[in-house]
Amino acid sequence: MIGTVLLVSESPVWDVLRPLIQFSTEYSFYIKLIVIILSLILLAVAAKAYLMHKSNRFLLLIGVFGLFSIKWIIKLIDVFYSPGYFFSDPVETVFDLVTFAMLFLALFKKEK
Repeated sequence: MIGTVLLVSESPVWDVLRPLIQFSTEYSFYIKLIVIILSLILLAVAAKAYLMHKSNRFLLLIGVFGLFSIKWIIKLIDVFYSPGYFFSDPVETVFDLVTFAMLFLALFKKEK
């Protein structure tokens, strides 16, 4: 069993990802900042679309991009105050689940 794990972890397939991992580790702060900025822009676009059309779908999209923005702001704050302890993986998973559920509703719920 141990030999199998070592064989998999030393596999050339994983070596392909090493440059990406190194890049994302080096520029983690900047990548998170870019994601926050993009999510806030999408939040503003969804809010503007809601004001123009007053559709519940756009209201759900405001919620989706709002949660997405909050998640990434918390992740960025977490880097400085409690590296990875406050915003743990299970909490992030709950955020993602709620975000996907709201996105699903925005895409597939029929308007009345």
